[in-house]
Amino acid sequence: MLTQNPPAGITNISVEENNLLRWIFTVLGPEGTPYHGGRYVCSAVLPDNYPMVPPTVTVLTEIFSPNVDQGKLCEELFKKEWGPNLSMAHVMQLLLTVFTDFSRAPICEEAALLWGSNRAAFEARVQEMTRKQASV
Repeated sequence: MLTQNPPAGITNISVEENNLLRWIFTVLGPEGTPYHGGRYVCSAVLPDNYPMVPPTVTVLTEIFSPNVDQGKLCEELFKKEWGPNLSMAHVMQLLLTVFTDFSRAPICEEAALLWGSNRAAFEARVQEMTRKQASV
């Protein structure tokens, strides 16, 4: 079961007792990124027509990323690569790319511009927000 054997970089997976379509889990900021050391709580809501349609995933912890805007993820992240044979483990692994791959269509313009123009300033901002919002 996924809650007892989560993908690498994912912890604290739980399914709401009163709503089996809502999952809560924590993504650990990957090593080698400015997110390292952070713990990002996320939710995934499975639609009624899952697995034909991917879940809606939200980052509940405040994060500075080109791929996230006010908790919402770039929809392309899941819809483009989605198929009914994919599992929640795949969703969680795909979510890790939010922290490492900024080449997709960004939705947070401020983060995307800073990442593209001044990588050191981008990393400093991420590290500051990680320390304030996502540290244990």
